[in-house]
Amino acid sequence: MKSILVVDDDESVASLIVDFIRSRGGYFPVLARSGKEAWELMNGKMLFDIVLSDKDMPNWGGLDLLCRIRADRRFDSVRFILMSGNPPGNLEELQKQFHFPFLHKPFTPPELFEALG
Repeated sequence: MKSILVVDDDESVASLIVDFIRSRGGYFPVLARSGKEAWELMNGKMLFDIVLSDKDMPNWGGLDLLCRIRADRRFDSVRFILMSGNPPGNLEELQKQFHFPFLHKPFTPPELFEALG
């Protein structure tokens, strides 16, 4: 079972994503409300296979979290997926640098599971 850290400050969106993931099976989702909270969870006892993070949040957005994860060798094997209804203007450049898929909100369950692999 793969563990997924879902990071989103919008409670309704986060709950919907977690419900999608649970309904599929094979994944164990954990929810964080900000990049900072996600970072604290990642530095705790649980290991995550995938981080699925919103881009725009208070207390560190998804790009802040992505940069911290990629700078820390302990998380080299963690897959990172960025999601947003408002993609960054330099998305292609960021994807080349950090190698991550992007999900444009709103997305469908099949699009989510394709990104999760």
